[in-house]
This record gives sequence, C-alpha cells and structure tokens, in this order.
Amino acid sequence: MVSMNGRIVLLCVFVFFFALADAVNFSVNQTISLNDNRPTSVFVDEGYIYLTFSGSNHVQRYNLTDGRLRLDRRYGSDDTESSNFIGVPIDVWVDGDYLYVVNEENVIFKIEKGTSDIKFKGESDSYKPDSAAAVAAKGDRIYLVDTENDRVNILLEAHEHDYLSNGSISYTFLGTADALLNSPRDIAIYGDEIYVADSDNDRIAVFYTNLTYAGCYGKGIGQAYLSSPVYIALDGDYLYVVGWGRRTIDVILRENRKRVASINSTIYAFKSIAGIYAYDSKLYVVDENNKSMVILNVDKTTLQGYDEVAPLYSEMKGDVDYVCGLYSVATALNANMSDKCPQYRERLDDVEQLMATGKYDDAYAVMVEDMRPKVDGDKAYLKTYIENELYSRHSGLEDRLEHSATTMPSGLYATYSSINLALQYAKDMINTGNYSGALAQLKEIEVRIGMLEMAAQSETETHGMLNESYSEELASMHKSYADIKEKLKFYNITFDDGLFRSLMENASNALNAYDMETAYAAIHEAEGMLSDAESAVSERETEVLYANETLVAAQHRLSELKNSSFFIISPNTAPIEMFISNATAILYSNPLSAKEYAEQALEAVEKEEKDFEDAKFMLLFGIALMVFLLIFSGLVGAGLRFLLKRKRQ
Repeated sequence: MVSMNGRIVLLCVFVFFFALADAVNFSVNQTISLNDNRPTSVFVDEGYIYLTFSGSNHVQRYNLTDGRLRLDRRYGSDDTESSNFIGVPIDVWVDGDYLYVVNEENVIFKIEKGTSDIKFKGESDSYKPDSAAAVAAKGDRIYLVDTENDRVNILLEAHEHDYLSNGSISYTFLGTADALLNSPRDIAIYGDEIYVADSDNDRIAVFYTNLTYAGCYGKGIGQAYLSSPVYIALDGDYLYVVGWGRRTIDVILRENRKRVASINSTIYAFKSIAGIYAYDSKLYVVDENNKSMVILNVDKTTLQGYDEVAPLYSEMKGDVDYVCGLYSVATALNANMSDKCPQYRERLDDVEQLMATGKYDDAYAVMVEDMRPKVDGDKAYLKTYIENELYSRHSGLEDRLEHSATTMPSGLYATYSSINLALQYAKDMINTGNYSGALAQLKEIEVRIGMLEMAAQSETETHGMLNESYSEELASMHKSYADIKEKLKFYNITFDDGLFRSLMENASNALNAYDMETAYAAIHEAEGMLSDAESAVSERETEVLYANETLVAAQHRLSELKNSSFFIISPNTAPIEMFISNATAILYSNPLSAKEYAEQALEAVEKEEKDFEDAKFMLLFGIALMVFLLIFSGLVGAGLRFLLKRKRQ
C-alpha cells in the first residue's frame, strides 16, 4: 500500500536538476553580533530590520547606519498589565502600515508601525493555532501556520481591525490531497502566491491566494531533494530554503525549480539558523546559536549564460516554427484570425541579437516572460481550432461516404473501401498532430467521394460530369495562371512554366480520353504548383511593401536634406542617392536587399545631416570672426588717426 507521504511525492512532479550552475554568487556583506540575544525571526521592510528574540517581550526595529545596527523602536511591553503587552513573540511579518506578530501562546497581534498601538489581538478558538510556527499577511487576510494540526489558518478582516476565521489551507478545508500538509513550519507570500514549508512532506507547497494549488518544490519521483524544510524566503528569481539541520540554505531558481547553489560553510559557518529574509539583493539570516545576524550579498549578474539560453532558444525556435505551421493550416481552413508568425520571428531576431552581444539575461527574459506565454497560448488555441475544424470536415466526409454507399453499385465497393481506409488514415494524422497532412488528405478524399457519388449515379454520367468538373477546374487554373504570370515575371520569381503547361496539357488529354485518374493526378500536381506560386507572390508583395516603406522614408529624408542648403554650403547627397538608386533598381526583384540599401541610405542621411550642421556652424563662426576683425581693425585705424592728429597739434 502506498503511504500518504508517498502519494504526496507522486503529486510533486517537476523538473529539478541537482547539477549546480554558476547562476548566482553569495558573499558575506556583514556579520552583526546581537549581544548574547538569541534571535528567533527576522523581517526587512523599507530599510528597517525587525527582529524577535528568545525570552524577550518585544519586537525590535533597527536601522543599519554606517555598518552598525541601531535600535529605532520597540513594539510590546514588559508590563503584563500594559495595553501594549504582546508576550514573547516568535515570528513577525510586515504588510503596509502594520506588523503581524504571533507569540509563544499562539496569540496573533496586529500592531500599527508608526504608533506601536495594538489594533487587533486574536485568541479565538476558531482560528488560534495549537502550535503556531509562523505568520504572514497580505491585504485583508492573515495566515497562521499551525504545525500540530497540519494546516495554515486564515483570518479575514470582516470590519476594520476585526478578524474572523476564513478557513484554512488543509486537506479538511480544501478537500484535495495537494493541501495535505504534514507539520508545516514556515510561510511566505510573494505576489499572489503563498509558499508553505511543508516540513514532514519534504516539500515547499505553493498555493494561489484564491487557495487553488499552484504546484510544489522539493520531491521528484524516487529521489528526494529537500529534507524537512523549516524556513523559507523569496525574491523575484530565487526560493531560499533552510532544511532541518539549519546549517545550510538551498537556493532554487523559481523559473525552472532547479537548485543552482547551496549556501554552506564555504561561505559562512552557520550553527542554527532561526530565520531568513530576502530584500534588495541581500539575504538576512539570523543564527540562534551564534547569536548573530549575517547579511549576504546576492550577486545575480551571472543569472543566465550561453549554456542556459542556447537550448531555450532552440526550443523556442522550434515552437515558433510549429506555431507558424499551425497558422498556415488555419489560413488554409479559412480561419478569420491575424497571423502572428511575423511578430514571433522578429522577436527571435531580437533574441539572436541579444545573445550575440552577450545579453543572455535579456534574451532569457524575452523568451520566458514575453514570447513563451503568447506562443503557448497561440499553440493551444490554434490546435483546438484546427482539430475541431478537421474533425468536423472528417465527420462530414464520413457521412457523405456512408450515404453514397446506400445507392452504390457493387462494382464500386473496392473504391468505397479505399476511401474508408483513407479517412481512417486522415483521422490518425489529426490525432498525432499532422494537421497539414490531414488537411491535404481530407481535400483529396473530398474529391474522391465526389467522384464516387457521381459514379454511383452512372458510369457514363459520371465520366461526363467529371469531365465537365475537371474542365472547369482546368479553365479556372488557366485563368489563375494568366492572372499571376505577369507578377511572377515582374517579381523575378522562378516558376517552371514548361512543367506547368505540360501538366495542364496531360490533364486535358486525359479528360478527352476519359482517363479520370490520370487527369486528377495531373490537375492535383498543377494545383500544388499554382498554390506555391501564389504564396511566393504574396510573400514577395509583403517584402516589397516593407522595403518600399523604408525607401520612401529615405527619399523623403533626402529631399529634406537637399532643401537645406546654406549660403555656399550644400550637403553631399551623392552616396545617399547611390543607395536609393540601388534600392529602387532591385525593389521588386530583390526587396530584402532593397530594404538594406534603403536603411543604409537613412543612415547616410543622418550622418550627412550631422556633417552639414557642423559645416554650417564653421561657416557662421568664420563670418562672425571676419566681422569682428573688420570692426576691430576699424577701431584701431581710428585710434591711430586720432593719435596722429593730436601729435600734429
């Protein structure tokens, strides 16, 4: 029989590698002696450090100035008769303007930060733990860890500073094995997620604030990775976990739940960790036996490297290619939706550029935070849409085939069986995700069923109808080719005109000889060539559109530059005109290169504008200098004449 702990193990399935990566570095920033006081918890908020101590009736708030810990405020009182008496606190949490404190008697307090006034004292049996271990709060809810009863009690603020029981994170309240806690010992809230140190289940259980299960850290099938976690802390990238021995801290990358580091005696020799908190690229650790607080620097400058990002890029590129294929199938199914494939390919180009310049963290963020949700969302939506459409077409064709069988001559049963097998093959392709193959197969089956339906009426009539149908299709294809031929030539797109004409001629000859199979094969191949040509023209028109936009912008900037002559100075537009001329010459035959020429023209315009402005400045400066020298020489001449006149007198 599988134990309850075993069932919890099976629930916690995730990718969790033990190979340590150089993803984050830790160093001791400062070790602060707490003067023979044994700390029991730590919290950091807005630069203030909140500490609780064994045997003390206070929560003490400190600030760190010039490397020294200075007492800023005490919460609580040694006077048991005082309205501010809170007993001996064992844990503290800060949210907004309030402290939330739980004491040795399992009583919860809500204390105003600025005044030290107790706004709420909670000791109702409806939520009071039998063995409180930790407290957390967010908004109008307080969370109390009840180790003995294997749950996290929840208090809801019904009125201002007045709380009522609001259930619990537990199997009893939620009715799911995911919430089957076993001696929980710590809690932390980050965003809309609640993290619980589920000690005896060797995991960190994660729930959303709406109490739905979000997964867990800590145990993979057949191999344990966390051993009885007792304290936890979080920042934007990492989950920090203190195990039962309380001497080391496991560092887990939240994105992939991979352990990337272990803070152990090589960094600092902890004796008995009593609490941890992550704040502003630092990790605050209080050590009960060392009677000290250690502040560690958290260096994330090497969070991601090429070895981590390159596989992710390959995976993302494969997913984008797959989604683009889905968009192609959806378009072929006449879906009314915008194709996001070009956007995804542009983002992949951005990622390549970031990787090429060594900005692996940025590349990682683009793929994980921006692209991944969108690509996965499109993949799920497109797969559902395509499967529904293909299954619908498949079902319709099945109905048509079965209906045709009711009036089908015995001589056509072999054809019927062949089409039935093709339908099963098409369904298998849908089931295995080969949507483009399934669509092509269904189109072919539709034609074959049409042929079978006509054959069921009469062989002669069928030949005549098929001949007419195929003749109309040939005429339509001739017209389509005539419409697109000039565009193919205009855009310099390679197309095997001889093969296409040969296929059309073979199809026409086969129709005249009532050879429908040969006619169908030739028409089918010619249709494929025509479809590919139309796609190529469409793609080239899009490329020309983008290139032309850039070219027009360059021409406009050139025109503005030409009109900016100043006195005898004119801008040098020859290189720009050369780029624009080159772009114009190949705009329709090679729009990608034309776009590059146009972009070079824009860069040249920007450079010439700067050089032109510099030349204008030097001209104005020269003119001003000449005017100054003329005035100065005039004044000197007048002075000399005046002196000569005086001398003559």
